[in-house]
Amino acid sequence: MFCENVGFEENYITYAKYQDLKIRYKINNLVETEHIIEKQRMIKDEEEIKNIEMACKITDDCFTHLQSFIKKGMTEKEIAWEIEKYFVTHGAEGVSFETIVASRTKFVYATCSSN
Repeated sequence: MFCENVGFEENYITYAKYQDLKIRYKINNLVETEHIIEKQRMIKDEEEIKNIEMACKITDDCFTHLQSFIKKGMTEKEIAWEIEKYFVTHGAEGVSFETIVASRTKFVYATCSSN
């Protein structure tokens, strides 16, 4: 395989990886793309915006649900499972990353994201 010009994100690649790519793929010229991926990700179409709004609503509604669901003595795993079930049964395709629940005497913290 030979590539004349290949773009790369200069903030995400080491010099060693840069050299490895040039040799491995016989790249004539690696070109810095100046955050082209980040700029492209900033552009959202109407469907993406609708999906983000839906994910935010499901997440907000889930936290409201958890206020009445969580009881003393529940495990963090039980709460995490309830979060994931809530997302799926209320319109999400799943979770974007593993749900993490941590608790202490007065508070319960949860990180979650509907997908």
